[in-house]
Amino acid sequence: MAASVPTLGTAQSVQHAVSSRIISVAAGVRSLAFSANGKTVACYAVYANRSVAGPTLNSAVNYQVVSSSSSCRDQPYAVGYSVNFQPPSNKNMVFFRTDGAGRIAITEN
Repeated sequence: MAASVPTLGTAQSVQHAVSSRIISVAAGVRSLAFSANGKTVACYAVYANRSVAGPTLNSAVNYQVVSSSSSCRDQPYAVGYSVNFQPPSNKNMVFFRTDGAGRIAITEN
């Protein structure tokens, strides 16, 4: 029996688990938050000119990904750029890249 992979999202079945990495070149971006169905499900610290492991995503869920100059612990959380994204079921990895302005670009592998 295959081991289940924990994924971000709702209790619905996982069509395909997709790994991710977060790559930032923006010194002003301190975190990326992932929301599903209007609720924040995870927040990841981001470091300029570094790559960090991101969440494992469920290809059955549509996510909103938000960049922020706030840390994950800050309240209120300052919202920067955002993108809506549903992971492809035919890919094994996605990359979230933030540019110097904090915009988010998504590439697949």
